[in-house]
Amino acid sequence: MNDLNMTTRGSSVVSTQLDSLGFFFHKGRLTDLQIADVGAEEVLMVFGDSLGLLYVTRLLVPRNPGSSPNSIQVHSPSLPPSPPPVAQVQSGISDSRAEAWGEVHAGEVSALDVHPVTRAAVTAGADGLISVHDFEAGSTAVSPSSSYVSYSAVRWTEAHTFVTASTAAGLQAWDERRGGGAPVSASPSSWGKDGCSGSSNPCPGPLPPSITCLAVHPSRPHFCATGSSSGAVAVWDLRHSASQPLCHSPADQDAGPVWEVKFDTRESLTAGSSSSSSSSSSSSTPSVLFCTEGGVLGRTCEQGSPPHGTTRPAGSGSTPLGCSTISSQPGGTAILSFDVQPHSGQDLLYCTDSFSLVHLMTQQASRR
Repeated sequence: MNDLNMTTRGSSVVSTQLDSLGFFFHKGRLTDLQIADVGAEEVLMVFGDSLGLLYVTRLLVPRNPGSSPNSIQVHSPSLPPSPPPVAQVQSGISDSRAEAWGEVHAGEVSALDVHPVTRAAVTAGADGLISVHDFEAGSTAVSPSSSYVSYSAVRWTEAHTFVTASTAAGLQAWDERRGGGAPVSASPSSWGKDGCSGSSNPCPGPLPPSITCLAVHPSRPHFCATGSSSGAVAVWDLRHSASQPLCHSPADQDAGPVWEVKFDTRESLTAGSSSSSSSSSSSSTPSVLFCTEGGVLGRTCEQGSPPHGTTRPAGSGSTPLGCSTISSQPGGTAILSFDVQPHSGQDLLYCTDSFSLVHLMTQQASRR
């Protein structure tokens, strides 16, 4: 856990300092980490590892002006009996400790997400099992484990519904309140594993591309964005299970896999400036930020859309997306992950596989 301090003068960054606040140790390799701001100065941090263990830590973060990072408190929530003591904080934050909440998968935790209102976590494993975890009441299996299906991503859409990306067959929409262990809807195999490279739109390469990451729009949860191992980015409307992705960018073998996607939160600020632009924004496909193995941090833009109020029938294809580059790394250094300031969208951070952290002030298009 780190604290990034920046001294600015106007639009220029004078100095930066990265201070370490604490270290979390665990037996297995960390496979996914998600953080949810649940309100009242409380932040929930949940991460999974390659051994199938799920870790839960509660951060109490003072929001008062002048509060320092040293005042952050770290606590473990209620745990089941006799949790395996395999994780702890070495230093930095006093009296802080992370515990393994339990073993939730027979194999690695492939993906997880935390709902900021219900505080429930959903996990998808390499064993093909999908489970919802209430940290007070316990776990509930949504789908049985499978020897031939595993998952690469999962995200909540509403309080009881979520969407997954399967390594075998594209997207699946789920409702935890329904029994039977089957998704509510799923993309057909004819669209390809990533929804963009079916029989009508084949993708070059020895292996069929699959979805590597997904994101759900924070204010319009029926919109879902996915990144593909082919370098393509797609936007889906989950309300129309019979429709292919609304639009997608062409596959780019040189870019390599897309490792993370996020909807561009700056659009909501721009759309709010007038009623006409707000109406236009609500009917158009939102833009997506993405990062790739080839070292590109980019943004999609819609090049065309069907008439307002209409949807594309199954098999009709989807609108191509244009892409612009926000930042790139020399020598093809991979950009593995990024994050955007949630309120203004101006500050953007990304990390690379060369162990570097890059800060961007997007409005000034300057790199620090």
